[in-house]
Amino acid sequence: MLRRLRPLLLGMLCVAALPAVAQAEGSDAQARAWLDRMITARHALNYDGTFVFQYGGQMGAMRIVHGAAADGERERLVALTGAAREILRNHGQTTCILPDARSVMVEPARAGGQTLPHEILSSADGLDKHYTFGLGGQDRVVGREAQIVTVLPRDAYRYGYRLWLDKQHALMLKSELVDERGRTLETLMFTALKVLDHVPNDALHPAISGQEFSWHHKALQPESAKPSSRWRVTRLPVGFVLRVAEEQKRDEHDVEHLVYSDGLASVSVFIEPADHDEDELLGPSRLGAVHAFGRRIGKRQVLVVGEVPAATVEMMAKSLQAAGG
Repeated sequence: MLRRLRPLLLGMLCVAALPAVAQAEGSDAQARAWLDRMITARHALNYDGTFVFQYGGQMGAMRIVHGAAADGERERLVALTGAAREILRNHGQTTCILPDARSVMVEPARAGGQTLPHEILSSADGLDKHYTFGLGGQDRVVGREAQIVTVLPRDAYRYGYRLWLDKQHALMLKSELVDERGRTLETLMFTALKVLDHVPNDALHPAISGQEFSWHHKALQPESAKPSSRWRVTRLPVGFVLRVAEEQKRDEHDVEHLVYSDGLASVSVFIEPADHDEDELLGPSRLGAVHAFGRRIGKRQVLVVGEVPAATVEMMAKSLQAAGG
């Protein structure tokens, strides 16, 4: 079962417990201000760094180079461990170069879609209905003074975060995904970081052009169009809405992909023809902080997967039905 789950998670990325941090009384507004600064810093600063991330008992490392200019942002991520890959983001377009597969995937950036590992949220607006914000203590990460900010869920259907933000720039230096008991499920942390006045153009160019590879382009529905699907989830955690509905091609089969999000957590729903193989995904499964639940609906195989508690994906999977049903 997990053998089939791992490729799905890679495609979506296209990459010791600590005690819960006590929140200071009246710190909500201050925490929100830190988060707003963090979002601005991620887009407005020039920086070059290396971060490591731990999930599901595995560890990986990536280099990130980010450039901000008057005409927009440019970003390059390079995998330093595991399968070779480079991810380029340039003026709203994402290009993923996969040398081992000799392929390149190109798609527009989109709101509500899967974020890259160093991203947490694009806006704090509306999140206070489903999360509480607080200030933790002070710490040091990669030699820089940091302020800890907590983002904790108000219900049992989503996870929370502890964020270490650079006190000078508010850039995120470390993050921990935490469960309802404050236990760390995943960690991301910079091990080297330089904030720059200017990023050289060659630092933002891929090491491999991929011109001789197979290129796959994905179109994006107009932003004005409301996502629609032949399927719908009838029981959702409060705040989750349909952000993306698209058709994908996998192993010569059409796969419908839905993304539900509350602005921070997201859950993907895959609907494809059932193949009746021995490795069919039925019932619950888990890979680190990622939970999945599979079921059969007629001649369709359904898989609901996301970095959310097991109860969330099970509830969504069991309440999925054809839109006319």
